[in-house]
Formats: sequence, structure tokens, C-alpha cells
Amino acid sequence: MPKSPTTQSHLICIGFNHRSSSVALREQLNCPLQSLKQRAFNPPFAHNDSNGTTFHELALLSTCNRWELYAVVSDSTIDVRASMIDLVAEAHHLDVSILAEKAYFYRGREAIQHLHRVACGLDSQVLGEDQVLGQVSGACREAVETASVDIVLDSVFRSAIAAGKRARTQTAIANHPASISSVALAAAQAVVGDLSGRRVLVVGLGEMAEIALKSLRARGVNTIGLVNRTYARALAEAERGGYRVWPWQALAEALTWADVVITGTGASTPVISAKTLHAAALDRGKPSLVIVDIAVPRDVAPDARVLPDVHLIGIEDLEMTLDENLAARRRAIPHVEAVISQEMSCLDAKLQELAVRPLIINLRHKAEAIRNQELQRTLKYLGDVEPETLSHIQHLSHSLVNKLLHEPTVRLREKANQGEADLYIDTVRELFDLEV
Repeated sequence: MPKSPTTQSHLICIGFNHRSSSVALREQLNCPLQSLKQRAFNPPFAHNDSNGTTFHELALLSTCNRWELYAVVSDSTIDVRASMIDLVAEAHHLDVSILAEKAYFYRGREAIQHLHRVACGLDSQVLGEDQVLGQVSGACREAVETASVDIVLDSVFRSAIAAGKRARTQTAIANHPASISSVALAAAQAVVGDLSGRRVLVVGLGEMAEIALKSLRARGVNTIGLVNRTYARALAEAERGGYRVWPWQALAEALTWADVVITGTGASTPVISAKTLHAAALDRGKPSLVIVDIAVPRDVAPDARVLPDVHLIGIEDLEMTLDENLAARRRAIPHVEAVISQEMSCLDAKLQELAVRPLIINLRHKAEAIRNQELQRTLKYLGDVEPETLSHIQHLSHSLVNKLLHEPTVRLREKANQGEADLYIDTVRELFDLEV
């Protein structure tokens, strides 16, 4: 991996998310980071890129709703956006023009800010979602394990992760359920208590019901049943998740088994009548059956709401709660943005200091080479020297070099923190004839 530049302007991001591209396109973006690294850092791509781009670091953030490639590139870049698109297209055997049309692109501070917003849940399909922070952390871990990042991207990702953790602990951005499925489960839990020890039946396998299944597993619910019109699909889903399955004709039996029902079939008319629910509730001989209808149009007949032994929570109830929760999360956005600003300020200082680090290292290496050269020359004239005397001479020469370089090193770091790194790097490099 070539030595990485350390200034923000060398950092870029190209991505495709739920707003910019279709699911079908994002599903085709499945090349692993290791393969992208081999293509970017090695010939023939590294030598044949007509835009003059040299890749130094790479990190990949891939989720169900986004695919983003972060890179640190060289000064010689003419059109780094084109280079990134070429790399993605070549790795996935996709048309360059399609990718160019759907991709979004950030560079420098904008790229850094974007990653921080992603980690904090401000760029998610569901505002403030928790899962993305773990995905950013996973992307950072994978990049380190793949050895595709150096100090810049590692620092940027760790800063974004710190911002994401602070956003979730110091603000209300993730305090309230903010999707229909999560609101549905929260509503059920408010009635029956902890769901992990309850028997939960999912009716239908539409998109929201699928999300509800994932949410149930995330909440530690192990006793889950499925009913779906297509029995084979229910069986396939049950095989993956270890669920109990009933055929559609046995829906009444399944309702009797359940403590909580989540229904979201996508049917055009109600599939659960008040009569069926009443019979199931009587057969249960237990507390009220809790049924949460997340379907649009609704799955449960409206007259079921008056049943004394059924606690029905409809989509209109959920949407009202969802609106309130999202409003609470939106009110937290300024607080999250303040956290991002603070973390980015700390990162700015770190990256600015990194900019002068190679210069300081080279300056010390040159001073050490001169010290050693002059010491050896002096020792030739002195002849045999007692070990203790030699130790004192060595200490003296080291001490002189360290004391002479201490103030310039401190000043360089201070100037870097004041945003003046480039000016002083050029000056010191010219004065001491250094290569950085």
C-alpha cells in the first residue's frame, strides 16, 4: 500500500443509497473489500487509470440501504470521481454510465461529515436507526483486518463511531421507536410486558412482517409462529429461523396458540374476522389476545375492536405514535449535529498534526544521520575511548539533537493545529532539504 497523504482533501467517498438508486442496482454491488483493494492498489488498474489516481487507503460500508466506498487518493488525481466509478464498474462488471448517473460523491470535509451523519443515523431511511452504527464499526474493523486503511481513514472512521455513540447516549435521536414494525412491537410490549417469554404469531410475510420478524429476533423472542397463504414460503422462512408453521386453513388454531399476533399480509380485504378472533380468544382460556395490525389495507375486521377479550392495535394507532416519535427524533437533530461538530473539530486537530508528522520524522532522521556521521568522525580522531566516556559522548550528542529539535517540533505541531501546516511544511522542507 503506497504511503498515504494526511490532509482532508485527499479523502473521497462514492456511494449509492436508498434515495439515489434501486434495490436491484445495490444488490449487484457485492464485491468484497479485499477484491477492491487488490484492484485499486495493484496492476493493471493501478497502472492503467487514465485519470492519474493513486489509491492509498480504502474502506467499504455496505448495508441493505447503502453501499459506500471511502478512499484516500494522491495529489496527481485529475478526475477522481471517474476513477472511483471505473473501479466500481470494473469490480462488478457494470456499465460505467449507469453508475455515474446513480452515484453520489463527496470529497474532503464533506466526505468526513457525511460519514459522521451516517454513523449518527441522520442519513438513514429511518431517522436515528441504531443498526447503522454497528455497521460503520464493522466496516472499520474489516478495513483494519484487510490492511486497506492507514492512519487517515482509521482516524476518520473512529471519529464517526465516537460521534455515533455519543449521539445515542447524549441525545434523544434513538430514544423512541421510529418504524411501523418497531412501534408495533413496542405497543405490544406495553400491553403484555417483555416479549422474550411470549408466543408471537406473525401472519403474512409482506415487507413489514419480514421486518417485524427481524425485530422480534433482535428482542430475544424465541417462540415465533408463522402463517402465510403460500405454505412453502412459510416453511422456507421457518427453516431459516426455527419457527413453528401453520397452513393458512389453520389460522384459527394458530391464533389460539399465540399471546401476541403481528399481522401484515398485504391482502386487499380483512383476513381475520371478529368471529374468528372471538373464538380463538375463548379457546385460549388466557388473558386477552393482543393483535397488532400493521397492514394497509387492514387485515383485521374493524368490528373486532369491540371484543372484550381481544386487545386490537390498528395501523392508525401506530401511525399516530410513529408521528410523535419521529417528531421527538427530529427535535434531537440539532443536538446530534452539535456532537458531530465537536467530534469533527477533534478530528481536524488530529489530521492537521498528522500532516506535519512525516516532516518531523524526516527532520529527526536527517539530524540523527548527521549526528551519527559526525560522532564516528570524531571517534576516529580520539582513538580508543573508555566505554563510560563513549556513553557520555553518545548521550551528549543525542541530547544536543533533541534539544535543538524540540522547539521546532512543538512549533510545527502548533502551526498545524492553527491550519498553517502547508506553509511551514514547505518552508522547513526547503530549509533542511528534506523529501516528504
